[in-house]
Amino acid sequence: MGQKRYWKSEADLNNDPAFVAQQFSEFGKDVPIEQMLVEGTGLSSNRRDFLKFFGFGITAATLAACTKPPVKYALPYAKAPTDLNPSISNYYASTAYDGQEAMHVVVKTRDGRPIKIEGNSLSPISRGASSRINASILGLYDTARLRGPVKKDGATTWEKADAEIAAQLTAVAASGAEIVLVTNSVISPSTQAVIKAFCVKWNARHVSYDAVSASGILEANE
Repeated sequence: MGQKRYWKSEADLNNDPAFVAQQFSEFGKDVPIEQMLVEGTGLSSNRRDFLKFFGFGITAATLAACTKPPVKYALPYAKAPTDLNPSISNYYASTAYDGQEAMHVVVKTRDGRPIKIEGNSLSPISRGASSRINASILGLYDTARLRGPVKKDGATTWEKADAEIAAQLTAVAASGAEIVLVTNSVISPSTQAVIKAFCVKWNARHVSYDAVSASGILEANE
């Protein structure tokens, strides 16, 4: 019994010369990419040509993004911690604040790296339910996050930033102008103590402002 042969069209069945000539090319016919990129050429591209061009653009962008990643070496511990066992997770109870809500959380770590953050089900306030806290783990691995101070004209160091800010504060205080520190809502006692010390030293005023404010709910509750 001979091997079965499947065909897609009548031209494929009859080995039409035009079909045979184009079956080894990626596209059935040349896609006028140069003309499609130029506006006002009067080109009447059909839907099929557009999809071909779109697929080619996605493929080219994917290949361009395939750059060689940096080499990272895994080194063994010279003296391994007693509570760290490879492939076995550790759990830590903590608290988290994402700018809108504060929660008791449980952090799952593996090899010293947090891999999951979820609400603590033993919390009498939240009972462990918060989608924002669950998503906050992504912020820990955001490669585009700021890792240091930034000026208008580019990155700087903490030493330079502290020196420039202190010089400007001294100049403003000498002129008699008011210094105002604007922050979002701060619930950390240690941060509040730092802000209070700053206001005392520079005779400044602290103003809290949240882009998403809950003042309306607070006033309604009152």
